[in-house]
Amino acid sequence: MKDSAHSRLGTLIDSLTRPSYLGDAQHGGPSRSLAAKFLFVVAGAAVLLAVVLQPLGSSGPDFDPIWNAVTKYLSGQPVYDEDYSTQDPHYLYSPGGTLLISPLGWLPGRDLARWVMLLAGAGCILLAMYLLARAVAGPGRRALVVCAGFVTVTFFFAEPVRSTLKYTNINGFLLLLQVIFILATVSLLRARRASDEPLFPWMVSSLKRPDTLVAAVVLSVALSIKPQFVALAVLSVLTFQWAVLLVAGLLFCLYFALGYATMARPGDYFERLLPYIGEPRDYNNGSLDGMGLQLGWNPELVLGLKVVLMLVTLGAVWALFAWRHHDPFFWAATSASVLFCGLLMCSGLVQGYYCIWLFPLLITVLRPSSPMHSVWMWLAYFCLVFAFEVPEDWGVIHSVLRWQASIAWMFIPTFVLGWALKNRPSQARVAHNQAAHSQAQLG
Repeated sequence: MKDSAHSRLGTLIDSLTRPSYLGDAQHGGPSRSLAAKFLFVVAGAAVLLAVVLQPLGSSGPDFDPIWNAVTKYLSGQPVYDEDYSTQDPHYLYSPGGTLLISPLGWLPGRDLARWVMLLAGAGCILLAMYLLARAVAGPGRRALVVCAGFVTVTFFFAEPVRSTLKYTNINGFLLLLQVIFILATVSLLRARRASDEPLFPWMVSSLKRPDTLVAAVVLSVALSIKPQFVALAVLSVLTFQWAVLLVAGLLFCLYFALGYATMARPGDYFERLLPYIGEPRDYNNGSLDGMGLQLGWNPELVLGLKVVLMLVTLGAVWALFAWRHHDPFFWAATSASVLFCGLLMCSGLVQGYYCIWLFPLLITVLRPSSPMHSVWMWLAYFCLVFAFEVPEDWGVIHSVLRWQASIAWMFIPTFVLGWALKNRPSQARVAHNQAAHSQAQLG
């Protein structure tokens, strides 16, 4: 499944988005119009299932600690006073993150607030998908068709969209921030390439650019909620976008200081929450630390695997770096996803719905060159979103399937490293990518 797969996908999308998409009989429109309408109907059914039907059967357990925290914060009660010895969901956000989400507590009740957050999260996911579709297909009908196909492929599985909305957490909002940051980074990368200014003067002048401010704001907000989003900052480091890092760092400190100063017993964040976060848990945890605890591995083995995985991840990012000018969106989307794989597996916690942050990688299947043209990458993705249940007496097969998601998280950067070393951008491929981008922008 290589470039021919990309060509077949492009032909399929074209067939649904030509003028006949609207039913032009001279172009055989009715059949194409019917196919497009059927795709939108299926996507609509998937959205209805994930946004309404599934959440109705759940109380939204991930929302409870968020609601409790923001109501405590607004009423002047200690936020980090939970019993962290239980296996219940816990509130893990920093004082800055608490400040940013505190307006949720102004709503008159928990159930209403939960549905507001759920619907807002669904809207964020759909908007993020549309922005990704537009990035690879251009504006207009092509983007809508790609987005509908994207929804159909992702919304029917238990992970990550349905679980994110069913349990009602903030991951959909973070996905939108991730996508906006990637697009802003691509915009800055192209602007820098088109500029004749030396590096330092350009970095100073870039402080006035809207895309610099957008990237900095979304990065600071994401970091305040989930520190693992430091993975996105690596893109700015690699492309010398120091203005983004400077503004994001200042905003992050501002949020933290304001949240800390307006919170009851803020010292609990350092004295109670951070020690809890620093200890990996031995349940519902697919990270290397979680695997080590549940499988009885020696700490030295876990540390060694972390070092190897981080080296592989950094190697993949280094190998992808050659693509930054030839296909900036592909480079940013793939590098960010690979960094998330390595960073999350080496952190203290990995859960199923975290794979929502690999959506930028998935959409690169529509780029002329991408590791997502390989069936092995799609097999890895389906291992993240689909669970296989087999009897325990199946031995090795049971053990592999039990940890299939963790294996997939580690496989992705490994495969991307091999793919990027083998597929270096050539002049012919560069011209093809530029032509494809221009054609997509024309719609």
